[in-house]
Amino acid sequence: MTQGYLWDKAAECARAIEAADDPIQREMLTHLQTLWINLANESPLLGDKLDEQIEAISSIHADVMQTATNKVTSTSGLQPPTCKLLTRWIRDGTIWGRPFTLDD
Repeated sequence: MTQGYLWDKAAECARAIEAADDPIQREMLTHLQTLWINLANESPLLGDKLDEQIEAISSIHADVMQTATNKVTSTSGLQPPTCKLLTRWIRDGTIWGRPFTLDD
């Protein structure tokens, strides 16, 4: 996957943030967008691990987008492992063992 793909996913999140009415959904989408942006910025350094990280975030992306596009009626429709993983990354301030902030 190219860096352009990662930026496209971040842009998809931005569009969904604009369209979301639910503040919790907007927050989850904002965090997801941050994951894509950080991955795009770090992608040249990840080497062989890039595909693994794309796969992990893509799974989260699918769950969050499903909720954001009202295919599921609330954020409770997110799979618990997805919520836990996203929450842990945000709480710990690290992804792939590297520090990040939501201001990146």
